Amino acid sequence: MPLVPCAKCESGGWAPDQAHAITKPVAFSERARNAEKVREGMSIVELGALIGGPDAQFYDADLREHCLDWDLDGPSPSTLRIALDLDTNIVKAVVRITPAVWRAGYERELGRRALPPN
Repeated sequence: MPLVPCAKCESGGWAPDQAHAITKPVAFSERARNAEKVREGMSIVELGALIGGPDAQFYDADLREHCLDWDLDGPSPSTLRIALDLDTNIVKAVVRITPAVWRAGYERELGRRALPPN
């Protein structure tokens, strides 16, 4: 799926800015290596250049944030969960989840718990 920035609407909310979607493909092996370079404060353009488009997007009820997930393959599969500041399209939070969400059986759907309970 493409990485789509948000644009502020006249109503005060946000809407996907499809005209500026980032569609650069990144190989899975390169994505896993580049995920280590993702940092808070990066722009959505820098993020897309490093790891391409996300595998899922949803509202994380635990973080209370709109989040994007990238599934990372390798010897220790994990999920890279990123929250973006919707006003600036800047990386606001980066969380690595191990084992990978898709392997652990947790759902990434609106209104459902996306991480195991503590």
